[in-house]
Amino acid sequence: MAEPFKNLIDDSVAQWLGNRVHEIWPAFPNDAYRDAIRGHLQALELKARAQHVGDCLRSALPEDMGQTLGILLEVIRNTPEITVDEMTNGWPMLPINSLVANHGLDHPELSLDLLFEVTKRFTSEFGIRPFLDLHPEVAMARLHSWATDPNVHVRRLVSEGSRPRLPWAPQIKAFIADPTPILPLLEKLKDDPEEYVRRSVANSLNDICKDHPERMLDVVEAWSKGAPKARQKLIRHACRTLIKAGNPRCLAILGFPPPMLRPVAMQLSTNKSTLGGMLTVDLEITSTSSEPQKLIADYRFHWIKANGKAVPKVSKGSQITLAPGATKKASHSFHIKPVTTRRYYPGVTLVELLINGEVRGSALFELHIA
Repeated sequence: MAEPFKNLIDDSVAQWLGNRVHEIWPAFPNDAYRDAIRGHLQALELKARAQHVGDCLRSALPEDMGQTLGILLEVIRNTPEITVDEMTNGWPMLPINSLVANHGLDHPELSLDLLFEVTKRFTSEFGIRPFLDLHPEVAMARLHSWATDPNVHVRRLVSEGSRPRLPWAPQIKAFIADPTPILPLLEKLKDDPEEYVRRSVANSLNDICKDHPERMLDVVEAWSKGAPKARQKLIRHACRTLIKAGNPRCLAILGFPPPMLRPVAMQLSTNKSTLGGMLTVDLEITSTSSEPQKLIADYRFHWIKANGKAVPKVSKGSQITLAPGATKKASHSFHIKPVTTRRYYPGVTLVELLINGEVRGSALFELHIA
């Protein structure tokens, strides 16, 4: 069994930080700092551990926050930078993210200097977010200058730290309401030489599509024109939520326009299924186009909830290339098994066939729970 994720921040990490600070500032009360941490981390989860270590570190450093930030800056500059493959070695930087985010907001310039160095050794995507909320002009000016930095981690911070809905982090409500300020940053990074950065750009666009799908698709459509392969991959990853939702405009941008087909013959392997069983969908698709067609066949299951209402969930099918006037048979099987993210309830369930986002067939089956 894998070790719990929270154990990435433990007493040894706190001790490492204390020792590094003591080397730079000999007055650091290392013993008292360790006593404040020892025995308190076990009951805490990862983020709470990082905050506790950061708070204890802050309490042991000078009362003047400017002096504290200067000490930490020297500590970090004396710590080797890392490559993309060494990201998991930088966990001692997470408590410093917490310290800066919780205690450094009255010193934005110094704090951002510190986060600039932190991100070269781990990531500052968590620490920078309060500054984008409270000091947007100062923080955004830094992000624009960092977008061309030679360090890959710094460039990635520009897109990752400004994501409206970054997982594990507070949302940036201003960017959820209006993503306009971050779009020029993504524009600068869309053809970054590192996939590590481009994937972050895609994740930011995927965040934006959850609140402003048409705005996001305006960007994607513009980027698609003459896009090199690396950018095409970025766009596909950015569109994953809209692809799964069968968004017709998104699919058309990706080369899957409205299909030209005869009525699709769709048949289920059974009209009754049980939890843990298999359900197979057989299709017969015939083209009415004089040109080859690229098709995405997906399935939208309307699963019954506890209140008796149905909630749609798209399951991926396959991609099909259909020659002019050709007929193709396809079969897709689904294992209706328990999963942690969904609880099944018995009842008549609708399954719809989506081809390039359009409903082109439907059928019903009754789900039984043993």
